Amino acid sequence: MEQLLQEDPEKLVALLKYAATFPDFPKNFTVPSLLDPNYVPPNRSRPLEVLCYCLAGITTVVVLLRLWVRMRVQRRMFGMDDWLIIPGQILSLATIIVIILLSRVGGSGQHIYDVSYDRAATSLVLQFIGISLYFAAICIIRLSITAFLYRLISPVFKTKRILLHCTVVFIFLEFAITGFLHIFAYKPISAGWDIDVRLAGFTSINVPLGIFIGSIVYLITDVWLLIIPIHTVWTLRLSIWRRIGITWVFAFGSVACVGAILKTIYVYPLFDSYDPLWNGIGFQIGAVIELGFGVISASIPALNHILVKAIPILLDPWFSSTPINERFSSANRTTKPKHQTFQEDFSRRIRGPSGRAVEAYDNIPGGSEFNLGREARRKGA
Repeated sequence: MEQLLQEDPEKLVALLKYAATFPDFPKNFTVPSLLDPNYVPPNRSRPLEVLCYCLAGITTVVVLLRLWVRMRVQRRMFGMDDWLIIPGQILSLATIIVIILLSRVGGSGQHIYDVSYDRAATSLVLQFIGISLYFAAICIIRLSITAFLYRLISPVFKTKRILLHCTVVFIFLEFAITGFLHIFAYKPISAGWDIDVRLAGFTSINVPLGIFIGSIVYLITDVWLLIIPIHTVWTLRLSIWRRIGITWVFAFGSVACVGAILKTIYVYPLFDSYDPLWNGIGFQIGAVIELGFGVISASIPALNHILVKAIPILLDPWFSSTPINERFSSANRTTKPKHQTFQEDFSRRIRGPSGRAVEAYDNIPGGSEFNLGREARRKGA
């Protein structure tokens, strides 16, 4: 702000007039750095960056493990859901990279009056690119989840198959409509990413309201993709523990719904504010959570084979009845089979859903994947 005041006062006046069009712009506003020479600009982007790095690494490992299980463990050709998750993950990583650049280059997490004019202009460009990538990433991730549901739910469930067809059509329409409105929300179109055009004058639809409605629709879609498989499992004639054992696999989808809720809450603070860099952190965190756990929830069912083998090994040191100093003795190895180390002791000592759910996985039809169609036919559902 101070630099702009010295170099181009007219642009500063235009910028303040534009900021005054937002409802949260304070009256008689004065830049804090002009009042206090010792003013230190705050920055709250650190948690967002940490979340981005963590979820980018975790989702990449999960997707690679998923593809490895398909090729090496199950020795099966990639299905449509596997092919779709690859571009979905690439677009998700691209979105995360843009969000990190928003923090590092565009000044996200700082007040708009604490960054230079060039950084504010860059942030608008990155925001436009990031939202475009988000729309594409979330669409492909949802299509991957839907493709998995086609494999999960056999033609025996005719009503649910019809609902899946409708869901695919809705996802495509959702992407087309939100993408169109995102690009053509402003007149001229370049006002969507060019701050100079905005200062010169533009017209637009009610962008905050449109994004708010779109976020609610996206949230409903996330919940719907979570309900379909869980409802299918709980309508089968299975024991309660087998239902719980299968249902927990889809639990990561509920975390994606939490991200969608958080994103919806911060729509107006971001898009109807003169200070979007400061107020947009919550929206970005919600978007990263929704994308990251969307990828994880789409890939976890394919990792069922690994989880069934890994969970007993990982939890054995905590729940085994054998003392730590006797666990590796030769006598113990000859008298206690390996398969009894965790699954017997854990279910016997804990007597809770976790132990029984793990045991249930060993008996799920179809080996390493769920085949609810075959289970329905066998049980007469």
